[in-house]
Amino acid sequence: MIEVLGMKIKIEGDLKDFVLEYNVDVVDHNISIVELRLTSEQPTEPPGFALEWSLPSDNIIGQWTSRSYFNKTINPDWSPSRVRSQLTRDAPVIALFGSDDSNRLTFAVSDALNTIDLTTAIREEDGRVYNTIRFFEERHIPVKEYLVQIRFDRR
Repeated sequence: MIEVLGMKIKIEGDLKDFVLEYNVDVVDHNISIVELRLTSEQPTEPPGFALEWSLPSDNIIGQWTSRSYFNKTINPDWSPSRVRSQLTRDAPVIALFGSDDSNRLTFAVSDALNTIDLTTAIREEDGRVYNTIRFFEERHIPVKEYLVQIRFDRR
């Protein structure tokens, strides 16, 4: 469990032969950067894993992504809003905004080369917005190390 800007972020997945280390860099009271480092002694296909967290939906009325176009609706949890970023398609970023167009939470991944799956959804049972960032949902060449940064911004 990682604590970032008052949110508890779970890391889910079977890391197999990899060791996961993380560092949280608090830039200021509204910005933190989480650095994740996966390492293995031998080159191995990296395992799929995810970061998951939720936050109250207080004054969160929409979401923006690089593929939002005119639809800024946050979908329900049974059909989450999704960004599947790849080298030539979409940016690995989601911005949640309030009724006054203010930023409530923006999260972005530094890896724009590999496929990253980001989702956000609202659950009506508890009124929370659930977010997920998934790594290595597709096959990848064997590596000994993978380094990525995730920026969380609540300005």
